[in-house]
Amino acid sequence: MELKKSEQGSNANWAPPPTPTSEPERVDFHPPESETHLRDYWYIILKRRWVILAVFISVLSYTAVKALMRQPVYSATTILQIDRGRINLVQDVMVQDYWSGYDEFYPTQQRVLMSRNLSRRIVKHLRLWEHPHFGGDKTHTADEQTLEDLAEQVAGMLQVTQIRNTQLMELKFTSTEPKVAADLANALARQYMTFSMEKETTLARDTAGFIREQVEKIQVEIQEREQRLQEYSQRQDLMMVDEKELLVMRQLQDLNGAVAVARTARAGAEANYTSLRAADRQTLPAVLANPTVQGLVQQRGVLEGQVAELTAKFKDDWPDLRRAREGLTDIKSRIEIERNVLAVEVVAKARVEYRAAVEREHLLLAEVESQKKEAQELSKLTTNYTQIKAGIDNQRSMLRQLLRRQSETGLSAELFEREPVNVRIVEAALVPKVPTGPRLSRSLLLGSVVGIALALGLALFLDYWETSIYTIEDLRRHVPLPYMGMVPRLDSDTASRWDALAASSMARDTDKHGKNMSQTRSALALSQSTKIASRAKEDMSLIAERFKFLRGSLLLSTPGRPPRTVLVTGPDKNAGKTFVACNLATSLADLDKKVLLIDADLRNPQLHKVFRFKNRVGLSSVLSGQTSIEKGCVFSTLIPNLYVLLAGPASPTPAELLGSTKMEETLEQCIQLFDYVLLDSAPLLPVFDSHILTVRADANLLVVRSGHTSRNAVRQSLELIDRVGGKVTGVILNDVNLADYAQNYYYSYHSYEYGTYGEDTARKVS
Repeated sequence: MELKKSEQGSNANWAPPPTPTSEPERVDFHPPESETHLRDYWYIILKRRWVILAVFISVLSYTAVKALMRQPVYSATTILQIDRGRINLVQDVMVQDYWSGYDEFYPTQQRVLMSRNLSRRIVKHLRLWEHPHFGGDKTHTADEQTLEDLAEQVAGMLQVTQIRNTQLMELKFTSTEPKVAADLANALARQYMTFSMEKETTLARDTAGFIREQVEKIQVEIQEREQRLQEYSQRQDLMMVDEKELLVMRQLQDLNGAVAVARTARAGAEANYTSLRAADRQTLPAVLANPTVQGLVQQRGVLEGQVAELTAKFKDDWPDLRRAREGLTDIKSRIEIERNVLAVEVVAKARVEYRAAVEREHLLLAEVESQKKEAQELSKLTTNYTQIKAGIDNQRSMLRQLLRRQSETGLSAELFEREPVNVRIVEAALVPKVPTGPRLSRSLLLGSVVGIALALGLALFLDYWETSIYTIEDLRRHVPLPYMGMVPRLDSDTASRWDALAASSMARDTDKHGKNMSQTRSALALSQSTKIASRAKEDMSLIAERFKFLRGSLLLSTPGRPPRTVLVTGPDKNAGKTFVACNLATSLADLDKKVLLIDADLRNPQLHKVFRFKNRVGLSSVLSGQTSIEKGCVFSTLIPNLYVLLAGPASPTPAELLGSTKMEETLEQCIQLFDYVLLDSAPLLPVFDSHILTVRADANLLVVRSGHTSRNAVRQSLELIDRVGGKVTGVILNDVNLADYAQNYYYSYHSYEYGTYGEDTARKVS
């Protein structure tokens, strides 16, 4: 059968976008971060509603059965009034403030009432080891282990509660026997009162003994300290300690004054000596005021006058003038010598005075230090003496107070001034007549809360643990691929009706075409043939619209021009790739384009079953060289413009055939003969057959089955395709069960239908 390529013409329903001057760069798709809304949790609840309902009913049933199987219990209550008192053990010595620890008092008493000690008292008082309720009889004896076991059992039956803002304590015992509950409540109240009285009596006796011990101890200590004080005073000669201390302090004060004067004198001498050393010796005041120097200065003045007079009258070689000048020079030399001698004497005298001042200051400071040490030693001795004496005085004062208290109160327990804790029974327990439990309504309410919590927790855990993809949101969140479209599940009624139509169509058309060329429900789903009944066409309108949407997404998926070679595959088997491929091919054929559907799954071919052909010749025959495309291996179908190339006989090396150059040549030849070529290939994870085809196809569609395909399978498929250099164009979510209430709720927020389609959807899922 020879086929020719159809002319590329315009289409009223679709036109390709304008071809850009340069092909844009393809980039990876990264799904945006999506926020979790309350309706997403509601969707989880709807999806797991049967699990939630099962867990809830199980917990509620278990709670109800346990509540009904329990024996009725009775509660008896005794009310005690506990007054907060004060215990003044020793006046002015040991005083406990009335309000100290007030907030902790009643919680403490509550804990005392629940103590094991009181429980043991109750067991002994009531001889519970002989009581039949506790598994005993008159012949039983009580050992320590029995008492402990019974005390623990009694404590487990007790509930102690303080009535808010009062001094009242409520003692409640719960038992299956009313009289046992009342006896235990009253016995606890009596034993608590006895315990409180014993505690006060014991405390009084202990306090009396403590006072006697302290009196004796203090008396012995006073005697020892008095003897030690006397020995210390004699050894240190401290009889006149006050007068000696006063004398030492006066001497120290005088020395401090002398040190201050000496320090001032030393500072003045040091300043004088320093200034004399730094000054010009010719101009020192002491030198200038010397009589000898002044006489020589006067003689120099007279001679200078004579020299001036003679110079004015005579020449320089005049004898009198020379003698006058020689005398003037001699006078000046004598003045210089005298001044230097006097200056040396003045500086030496200042140095001697400075050293003397320093020495005096050092001597005084040494004397002050010596006096300080003496004062410190005396102060230390005085302090020790004072401390010993003060200790003796304090102990004598304490002894007087203890003796006064002992004389006032006596030596018995009744000599203490006490304000004990007062305990009174306000209301004794009566034998209850009406059981207090179990409360069925309360148990059911608790079971309902626990059941709901467990059910919701299990639902959230299952959803977290679930790796399958259910919704479009799952795709966008976990799969980094563009979303191409969603295909709803075909319900059983529509499938049965479609099978009947397919059978009748096959019976009518077998003679016309000379072979069995009838369609399955998937291929006929989108057919525009007039042989399809209007009722069936109406039922399939939703699926038809979905594949139209998928067709539009596919044609606009690649830049520049629509893809002509389309590979349809899935991560694993049963994803519905054959169903999608057949219906997508039918939808493309509706555009009045020649479409070739190739069964590239050489291991598990399905198209011959779908279109009910015999798989005698096909793609394997072409790739192995047994036939060619032009020699009748391509079959036409009842759907206009749709042709199929079957898989052909099974081959031992399908991967080698699909990866051969012959496969590439065959695809090129098919593109020349048809407008679109769709390949229904093998799944990606089980075998390697489809991996190389992803490189040769213009577009690769990954079919994901809702509720069946896992996220890990999709990621592994993408990794395998990436290794061979392929690129997945988009993903299709197949087999979405819109009849499921949870899915219908979810897609009510993500629906693309409008008008009659929305009405059809509502009718189908109702």
